[in-house]
Amino acid sequence: VFLRQLGLDLFGGFPILGFFRILPGRSFLCGGLRFLLSQIRHAAGLAGGEPANASLDRLEAMIARSGLEAGPVAPLLAALLSIPADGRYPPLEIAPSELKERTIAALISLFAGLSKDAPLLALLEDAHWIDPTSLDVFNRLIERLPALSALLVITFRPEFDPPWAGRRAGRW
Repeated sequence: VFLRQLGLDLFGGFPILGFFRILPGRSFLCGGLRFLLSQIRHAAGLAGGEPANASLDRLEAMIARSGLEAGPVAPLLAALLSIPADGRYPPLEIAPSELKERTIAALISLFAGLSKDAPLLALLEDAHWIDPTSLDVFNRLIERLPALSALLVITFRPEFDPPWAGRRAGRW
């Protein structure tokens, strides 16, 4: 809560994408991309217990705010969020590896698109507990950061050897 308030005070009210929190000792519960689900739900304004069509409408509206076309992105995010498509989108009949690649690309494109309207602050706490898929997402996001209006703050223990260590910082 303090960091959230600190972020709002320091960054003049810019939106904070959220905390990507991997809880120590529970990393097995936060398997591939699960830590992003609450952030996407919040950004889309999804409420538990609402009809699938209402959730899909909200999801598509959030995707549109990012400047992306909902058609290719919404089915991927709906599947990630376990929102039934109810025939709204064609079934995702692709290999699991291709589904993973498309989903990661969609998440990064969504982040990049949302950063066009206003700067984003993303916080990744305890990165030493991160799962391999999530680490892959952040590696790819870090590669794109220099071109985005975003700040990514990552905390981790000294023994963690982040794959992005030693890279040059982006433009100032």
